[in-house]
Amino acid sequence: MEQLVAFDSKLRMTIGITPIDPDIRRVGVGGYTGPTLPPQISAPTAAAVQHLDQDVGKLLRETKLQHESFEELEQALKQKQDMWTHLPSIQPTPGWITSGFGSRWTLHRPGQAA
Repeated sequence: MEQLVAFDSKLRMTIGITPIDPDIRRVGVGGYTGPTLPPQISAPTAAAVQHLDQDVGKLLRETKLQHESFEELEQALKQKQDMWTHLPSIQPTPGWITSGFGSRWTLHRPGQAA
């Protein structure tokens, strides 16, 4: 999970998306109610089962958060890819570049067609 979080952070930084706050990454929950165990289970075994249940629950919450994060990254990358696909990557004609890419301002004289 740590490797996935590191990869997620690296991708977010690369494409300019705000990283997930470390407090959110802790995926805390409210009060814990453990599984109902049969009375014949010893106290140490019951404690181990409850600890395992808590760990699995936390891992499930972390996995859900990471899945949602990767979906967000996928959408952002699709948008970036669309932008990069439509961005000129070569000079359109030989010569001097006298202005940047974009709309042009023109002056119209009275009596001229617009």
